[in-house]
Amino acid sequence: MDSKAVMEEKNGLIEFQTVKNDGSEKSFITLTGFQEVVREALSSMSPEYVAKSVLDPTHTSLVMIKKTETPINKTSKGEIGGISQQVEKVIGGICYRVWGEKRNFVEMVYLVVATEYHGGGYGSHLVNHFKDEIKSSYAERVMEVLAYADLTAIGFFKKQGFTREITLNKSIWGGVIKDYVQSSLMQCTLLPRIRYVEAARMIRKQKETVLAKIAAAQRNEVVHHPPAQWARGLIGPIDPYSIPGIRESGWSPAMDASARENGPRPHSTSLRDFLSHLRRGKQAWPFLEPVHEDTVPDYYATIAHPMDLQTMGQKLEEGLYDTPKSFVEDVKLIIKNCREYNKPETIYYRRANALERSMLAFIKGMPEWSDLLE
Repeated sequence: MDSKAVMEEKNGLIEFQTVKNDGSEKSFITLTGFQEVVREALSSMSPEYVAKSVLDPTHTSLVMIKKTETPINKTSKGEIGGISQQVEKVIGGICYRVWGEKRNFVEMVYLVVATEYHGGGYGSHLVNHFKDEIKSSYAERVMEVLAYADLTAIGFFKKQGFTREITLNKSIWGGVIKDYVQSSLMQCTLLPRIRYVEAARMIRKQKETVLAKIAAAQRNEVVHHPPAQWARGLIGPIDPYSIPGIRESGWSPAMDASARENGPRPHSTSLRDFLSHLRRGKQAWPFLEPVHEDTVPDYYATIAHPMDLQTMGQKLEEGLYDTPKSFVEDVKLIIKNCREYNKPETIYYRRANALERSMLAFIKGMPEWSDLLE
């Protein structure tokens, strides 16, 4: 099913426009509306700095515009008719700069969506339009995008294909793009021969095709009855291959042995629930993945045994937690490291306190783990 943003574009309720500060009144009005959205989303930045960035003639903005019908005169009760006018409002956009002259990359300066439009797929749809705009405007000669992502938005950027692994040579972008505090540099490499606004629909069609092929090959409707001797009360060893359907399924004793050997640990389900509980917390974002040296250069010189929820997830999948106690010890290590590195008045220290409360709340809901509270 298409997102709300995709459906609204199909119905003509939103549209995307590329705007530059070309001196025209229309462009100035549109960019002024975009400034308001940026200032609301990034309230820590000064209005003067936002205005300077958005109106910079070297920058381009891809804005997302919402269209609504507003009545301009009222009719009397019971009267049919009236006149309405279409009102356009900027609800989001991406401000960017294309660096040419052998650099050939795009610097994403701002990516914002008005608060009331969060959650409807507007941000993802905006990014997809942006990718297609860059590819078409520069004939796929510019295929690298760099952006500084706020630490709370890293997850969103990852979903849009960005990564913290910067493959673009620093000699190309170093000292050129704007640096931001409390943020992480991320890169996205655009793919050729893909229209990004159609990508979700294309993947959905592929999934439907694969599921249809699987369904066609399945024989779930065929029911095999139990061995006849069971009805006579003769219960004893039986050759699995003598049961209709077993041999046809491709099963072998070796597969059974492998499943037992590599199967989940006794507490794996509970620990997965525990990990999901910790990750879902609104305060968990500092601990979702390892601390990056480019953001905190001296972290690993201070913290001897780093730990994070991503690493814990990997350990859980590899079966390295034999007991809930060993899992909890790693959660406590995350908390300890954070408190050791950060001062009590910092937001990160407070996030560690919140993670600890979240951990204790889950343990209290598991009576069989009561010893972990001691």
